[in-house]
Amino acid sequence: MKISSVKSIRPKDFPNLIYLHIITDEGIIGLGETFLGAAGVEAHIHEVLAPYLLDKDPLKISLHHELCRGFLGTGGSGTENRARSAVDVALWDILGKETGKPLIKLLGGGVRDKIQIYNTCAGPNYAKKVPIAGRVATNIWQIPDSKNDPYEDLQLYMTDAGKLAKDLLKNGVMGMKIWPFDEHLDRSNGHWITNKELEAGLKPFRQVREAVGNEINLMADIHTNWDVPNAVKIARALKEYNINWVEDPVRPNVEALTQFRNEVKVPLATGETMGAASNYLPFLQKGLIDYMMFDPIWLGGITECLKAGAIADAHQIPVSIHDCNGPVNFTVGVNLSMAMTNACTYETARGFYYGWYHELLDEVPLIDKGFVSPLSGDGLGIKLKDKWLKDENSKIIESKLS
Repeated sequence: MKISSVKSIRPKDFPNLIYLHIITDEGIIGLGETFLGAAGVEAHIHEVLAPYLLDKDPLKISLHHELCRGFLGTGGSGTENRARSAVDVALWDILGKETGKPLIKLLGGGVRDKIQIYNTCAGPNYAKKVPIAGRVATNIWQIPDSKNDPYEDLQLYMTDAGKLAKDLLKNGVMGMKIWPFDEHLDRSNGHWITNKELEAGLKPFRQVREAVGNEINLMADIHTNWDVPNAVKIARALKEYNINWVEDPVRPNVEALTQFRNEVKVPLATGETMGAASNYLPFLQKGLIDYMMFDPIWLGGITECLKAGAIADAHQIPVSIHDCNGPVNFTVGVNLSMAMTNACTYETARGFYYGWYHELLDEVPLIDKGFVSPLSGDGLGIKLKDKWLKDENSKIIESKLS
């Protein structure tokens, strides 16, 4: 069996997403995905990766994972690695379809059948229609487009986070993550948060604890937007609200995170933007990660995630896989969470899950009463809806054997 075609699909209305079909001469189609910089990823796929992949055996996944590593951007989650991630996921999908086994079986059968989720409180249009450039801030919130949507969780946590917490608990979801400090970023570019701004950012956390006490797990995402002294100021103020973790308080820099750790003792989650499993080692060796995060379609695909999970396990650190970008990544992360003994909880965004995830795929893993389970179909068990392949507004490029 050989790879005969590499096709990229960029659906209209989703400027940050790109899908990949790797097609074999036996007609098997492997599905991949990545998020951010879709045009750059598209170019790298067809100018660099497709010429290498065509006429190769798709089942030599480890070899292709290594040889698709970019000379530039090695270890980073830039264009080269995001393209490589999409390729790796698609090749695993082919392996499952060729052998007639679902991904979870290929990963060893799993150590659990389901995992508890938490809700990232984004709205259904968060980061959907606006190309993301630069830092993550209010420019991608897109609340006005969906203010009447029942899953506009971002608007709700900014107005009545206690009500949102009660609704999540009613549906069996025992955790929520919010990022209210982003709203106060632009004035100083992350170099000065006033006491008034700090108090406004703390309001949702106070509302949650007043409404439901400690019944719900509560996480704060700082998005690496603040410098060390201001991240410390925020984290110190959060301590009284029994935060399960503070996520990405500063950029993933050993010295900066060490300084932060020395100033304030809060559980730390970090790593979603890493581009290689080895990048975690200096942070783990210095005790700077309490909950290790990685994103399958940024880190390097399934192959690299397995390495990262093993590194975390060797350091006795739990893993929570990142998902706030696309339904293929969501599906892959669910399967990895079944396979990794140290997976503790899984990120979901119900605004995405009950919204546009179903616009793109025929099926996604089932969420029920606060838990998510993998699908049972061969490979990933999912399929990009045909309408995106037929839509004249989708940008489709195919590289194939001449």
